[in-house]
Amino acid sequence: MNTSSGEAARPGSPEALEERARTAPLLSIDGVSKRFGAVEVLKNVSLAVAPGEIFALLGPSGCGKSTLLRLVAGFETPSAGRIVLDGEDVSRLPPNRRPVNMVFQSYAVFPHMSVAENVGYGLSVERVARAEIDERVAAALEQVQLADFAARRPEQLSGGQRQRVALARALIKRPRLLLLDEPLSALDAKLRDAMRLELVKLQDTVGITFVIVTHDQSEALAMADRVAVLEGGRLRQVASPAELYRRPADAFVADFIGTVHAFPVHRIAVESDALVLEVERLGELALPGALPGGCTPGTQGADGAVLVVRPEHIGVATGSPPAGDVHVSGQLGDIAFQGDHSIVEIALGDGSALSAVVDERTGDTLQSVGEHAPVTAHWRLEDMRLLPRDAGA
Repeated sequence: MNTSSGEAARPGSPEALEERARTAPLLSIDGVSKRFGAVEVLKNVSLAVAPGEIFALLGPSGCGKSTLLRLVAGFETPSAGRIVLDGEDVSRLPPNRRPVNMVFQSYAVFPHMSVAENVGYGLSVERVARAEIDERVAAALEQVQLADFAARRPEQLSGGQRQRVALARALIKRPRLLLLDEPLSALDAKLRDAMRLELVKLQDTVGITFVIVTHDQSEALAMADRVAVLEGGRLRQVASPAELYRRPADAFVADFIGTVHAFPVHRIAVESDALVLEVERLGELALPGALPGGCTPGTQGADGAVLVVRPEHIGVATGSPPAGDVHVSGQLGDIAFQGDHSIVEIALGDGSALSAVVDERTGDTLQSVGEHAPVTAHWRLEDMRLLPRDAGA
């Protein structure tokens, strides 16, 4: 696959991984649906995971991501579609016959066993020779930096250490694919950040493909090579973190990956080199570029297109905004100090509000102006994106 510059994609880059997933995927999910009684929790989902990548399933609670992970693990059976792992259709295979292991949200370590016994449990069940178990346990504990903790019990470990025990127990089976269901959700914020880095380093060391379920956008963006966004059982978009953030497929993805302010578009006219838009609160704007997929020219209804801008692209002026900028007037609201930046609220006349991310100096200046002072929110037209509300509608 070629990058936008025309050069070959770097090995391990999201572009290269996407190409590998298309040509020789380790995991293919092909038109998978899942029903529980009358409720369809997954609706015709198709995606491919490349060997050696960290792939995240991201979405709000109830979107179907954990169900999809359980289908891959073999704990559930698809109502329709296929799951193909390393070229073999495993849709009807039980979990113990798949080269897959899963780390659960609760870690599920056995409290009556030592760390070493926990890690070697699966091999013991398979009646692997004791000498081989000892050797593989030692190697697995070394991988997760717990070699000095082999004799300890789980209650003597921190949350992060117990998570690493669960990882070692999964890795010792040498799966082709490791599934992680909300692996960091039980940790405090500081430990969660540290474990993100540890997981990425570990995956790079062992070379096993990871599929991670999370509802935490920052976790997915920080760890994954590519991300699948699900909502209501449907696949909204699969892309690299940067692609999702900069070029979301629709308004849902844009709002879920970060924050956006969306302005309803009432009419779209296509001209030779621009789109002429009639936009709520902003009036008529000429947006350069072609009509994006999912958008249609003409009068837009309630489910039509929106024009979006992210808070970090919005400036706040106490006087006249820069010439040529899109702008809207309001009153200064709350200012939330965040260290090297501040989040500024601008209250608009219709009762709605915008938020802007400004640098430290601008935040200090606005603090001195005072709440309810008249201000203007402004941004460059090129920082806006025209999106359908739902690209799949």
